[in-house]
Amino acid sequence: MASSNSTANPDEFFEYNELVWGDLIHGTKHLLQKIGIGIGMAFPGEEGGPKRTLNVIDPRGFRCRIRKSWHSGPDIFCASIQFPGREKSFGVGDWEYFSPGIQRKEMFWTDDFMGTAEALVAAGLVPAGYFPGFPGMRKTRVTILPNGSLPQGSEKNHGAGTKLIERCAGKKYRLSVTIPDELGEQRLALSWRADEVWEAKMKSLPRPPRIDGPLRLARSQAADVRRSALRLIWSRPKFVPQFNIPPQGPFAR
Repeated sequence: MASSNSTANPDEFFEYNELVWGDLIHGTKHLLQKIGIGIGMAFPGEEGGPKRTLNVIDPRGFRCRIRKSWHSGPDIFCASIQFPGREKSFGVGDWEYFSPGIQRKEMFWTDDFMGTAEALVAAGLVPAGYFPGFPGMRKTRVTILPNGSLPQGSEKNHGAGTKLIERCAGKKYRLSVTIPDELGEQRLALSWRADEVWEAKMKSLPRPPRIDGPLRLARSQAADVRRSALRLIWSRPKFVPQFNIPPQGPFAR
């Protein structure tokens, strides 16, 4: 679970979340700079600043990415700080050597291969000429049905053995081969278990000290000053004449 320290003041919004992988901080530029993030720099979207992401180093020496936090407000930024050694791999496995010029990666519902057209053909994974942009093929992606034919109409998943070829950077292509549902369910269950083990391990690691200590203290002191200035004032209710029903019963007066 994340712990946070936030303020309800929309002009000086600040929220500090301690997550298993690092710190996620939302706040105005003024407050982020006040805790030592991006001091003297133009933030994303500002004149002279980057369009989307500003990469800086936080006061502890960790890499920090600053972006606009649109869901929090137009003037709110998000500082994402991932601690070393807490990286998490997504999917089931990592890219591994498969054959000359080809890497393979297990995903939840597919086996993915990366390589040039020549390498994929030589490995027997894709028929020659069945690549995006080739004569008679679609421009960005090509689907091959399990029986080796091309689908008619919209491209949809047609079960285990279906192949999807997509263009990648350079002269490489990515081939995704659909696996049986039973194997996909097994991989998904193993991934959930791995996530639980990873999260438990991350929670057991010591955390670096927070960087908002002085700001929290200053805000706490300011709140104490405001509370000490409050005074309870009693005022007599204004008398308003009205019709009152006489009490009933043997003890009425």
